[in-house]
Amino acid sequence: MKCESHNKNTHCIINAGLLLYRYDVTEPPKGGWVQDYKSPIYCWDDAGPKNEVGAFFFFDTEKEAIEVGKNVLNQKEDVIRIYNPELSIWITKTITQDRLYLLDLSQCKNVVELYVTLWHEHINVFRDDFYKFVYPYGSKPLSLIKEDIKRIACHDNEAKTDKRQECQYNIYNFYNTVDESKQLAYACQGLTDFSNGKIFKKLIEKKGFDGYIFRETDANTFCLFNPEKLSFPEVSLIQGNKLN
Repeated sequence: MKCESHNKNTHCIINAGLLLYRYDVTEPPKGGWVQDYKSPIYCWDDAGPKNEVGAFFFFDTEKEAIEVGKNVLNQKEDVIRIYNPELSIWITKTITQDRLYLLDLSQCKNVVELYVTLWHEHINVFRDDFYKFVYPYGSKPLSLIKEDIKRIACHDNEAKTDKRQECQYNIYNFYNTVDESKQLAYACQGLTDFSNGKIFKKLIEKKGFDGYIFRETDANTFCLFNPEKLSFPEVSLIQGNKLN
């Protein structure tokens, strides 16, 4: 991946020709990239589709796409079997066709760094209509931690103080229903979950970004909004009995 970094390594330009991979466990892309497709295993009667915005998620290694797909099969086997009785995985490969300008959040080490980065980028997710969604605990608006993020972001270079530590505690406590080791990945994913997605897409597209990069595993996850910059999907099937 050739990446030109700007603005404290949070702006990333990726040239055409990058191979990306994704998994599917109910059905693969058919007839090209379809933005209004919603996976049935990520739809809820009360909350609607998790990927309401129609974003596309990829990994930069095929191995990671397979491993994450296997984990999802294990976690959601009962519901996946309804649509995919053999518990197979479809792996889809695509190549970027044009230069991508991405917000790079992959260097963030925790939720505090994530939100401070967004604050410095003037991407305002700290509002009453942007939420932390945690099933089955409901949702909370990120406006609840706005003042904490502001205090930390505006005094980034100061030594740790009791006030800073208090603000950090408030932010981590905001995610107290999520295992600490998973909080960052959860918060990064949450930027496009449910109703957040359309808001976040509008916020970063206004700044010229085609999507963003984050880490939820050992590989980078790419969230892209414009399928016109991707080659036609190339799909391969891994039969369920060959996954072990």
